[in-house]
Amino acid sequence: MHRTLSIYDKESIIDATHDAFQQVAHFVAEIDEEDFFAARGEKWSIAENFEHLIRAAEPVAKVFLIPGIGLKYYFGKPNRPSRTYAGLVQRYEERLSAGGQASGRYVPQIKNPHKKAMLDRWTTIEHKLTKRIQKWDDKKLDNYIVPHPLLGKILIREALFFTVFHTFHHLKAMKKHKIIVTIQQA
Repeated sequence: MHRTLSIYDKESIIDATHDAFQQVAHFVAEIDEEDFFAARGEKWSIAENFEHLIRAAEPVAKVFLIPGIGLKYYFGKPNRPSRTYAGLVQRYEERLSAGGQASGRYVPQIKNPHKKAMLDRWTTIEHKLTKRIQKWDDKKLDNYIVPHPLLGKILIREALFFTVFHTFHHLKAMKKHKIIVTIQQA
């Protein structure tokens, strides 16, 4: 379950990312197909939550492939220091409270309804992301910004904080969904 994390440096980010991805993978692997795809009113199914996580994490893993000069050309330069993990979480929760929600390519549309294929994508994203973070100098995480659909331009370090928090946030939603579906089936 999500807890308040104390992460900042590259190694703690990698550890927290791995932990978050593994907890989601374990939860998804253990749930049966029927519960995985079961709808619950207007709320996203577990599969839709998982697809949303995949869609949100893929671009973060890809940003590390863009050379620094390209990042600065397309997105500009940071004009402030990085927020802490707690500061980033607070800002995100404020945006959600103000009505923020997933839009565009982040809205789940499951085209390949196979849990195993989705799990394979998730595992591949984690492997690529943690490997790419490892190759960057810790200070570079504060030298570049990227766009976020709800938060605006954020530092790469903050994008990584967001990925960890967002993963735990949706894991909590998936676990809640599983409990409600189980109660409805009883």
